[in-house]
Amino acid sequence: MAGAKGIVLVGRNKSLLEEPANAVISLSPATKVFSVSADLTREADVEALFRQAFDAFDTIHFILYAAESLTG
Repeated sequence: MAGAKGIVLVGRNKSLLEEPANAVISLSPATKVFSVSADLTREADVEALFRQAFDAFDTIHFILYAAESLTG
């Protein structure tokens, strides 16, 4: 996270993002952390997510997609 001005955390349940957001803040207090509730399987949610991210940070330099899917 060296040099990161901001990080967007995304999940279906925004309350589950509180712990990782606090971890980022404790490691890098100058980093702005923005948590968003979104379902990445829904195009409208993804579009809204990018609008919010660009509004918050103006530029996106990196995207990491790490989602889990449970079936059964």
